[in-house]
Amino acid sequence: NYTLTQERGRWFVSIQVEQPDVIPAAGLVPTLGIDFGVTLFAATTDGECVAPLNALKRQQKYLKRVQRSVSRKVKGSKNRRKAIDRLGRVHARIAAQRSDWLHKLTTRWADAHPVIAIEDLKVAAMSASAKGTATEPGQRVRQKAGLNRSILDQAWGEARRQLEYKTAARGGAVVPVNPAYTSQRCSACRHTAKENRPTQTRFACEACGHSENADLNAAKNVLAAGRAVWVARPEACGAEVRRARPVRGRRAAARKQEPAEGSAAQAVAPAGIPVL
Repeated sequence: NYTLTQERGRWFVSIQVEQPDVIPAAGLVPTLGIDFGVTLFAATTDGECVAPLNALKRQQKYLKRVQRSVSRKVKGSKNRRKAIDRLGRVHARIAAQRSDWLHKLTTRWADAHPVIAIEDLKVAAMSASAKGTATEPGQRVRQKAGLNRSILDQAWGEARRQLEYKTAARGGAVVPVNPAYTSQRCSACRHTAKENRPTQTRFACEACGHSENADLNAAKNVLAAGRAVWVARPEACGAEVRRARPVRGRRAAARKQEPAEGSAAQAVAPAGIPVL
């Protein structure tokens, strides 16, 4: 069957077909670790550093102009309805650009690595407002708002969703791991300390002297943690399933320990809200 839909003047056809069941392949282990970020969208254990698309940031000025046009129109008028429709088309274009870019990236990863380890990031908690309350107002609210906008522009949750069903369709799975201290732990000797990461991009272990790109080092830690979770998982009973259920950590942390650099990254968030 198929479903025909219209969105902001564009037509889409969704086709549903029946496929044979996918049995999770045996003997697989995570072969790729991915560390997500804002400065770099992702760093992988293959040595790949993916620059962020920043679909919203690229069109921020134009979007503001369109939003200003809506606010200047008389409520209930035809011109306001036209301006609102124009604003909706801009948002739809940004979402389509982001989705297309993510699909190409995640398909390439899933084709090369059936089992992938990623950070179990709590995006909702990471992008929570720092406004606070009337009695306890937050600090640097505007800076935190800019950081939140950057986090949401990366669409880590959508990237994880795409990876989960694409790896499952290939008999693999996504292994979410606890992201705590992956940025401060040495991938060579496992020494963990805040001082190991003096800057946003450089990692230098104080114990063994190991030095490399901080995001690539974090990706190696994610892969090591993913393999530990994968080995400890309960074995399946051999039942045929359509999609392998991803292995989820029990209590994955919502924070990433990274040094703050730049005006947006120096935002001071309230208790429980992380700052990248």
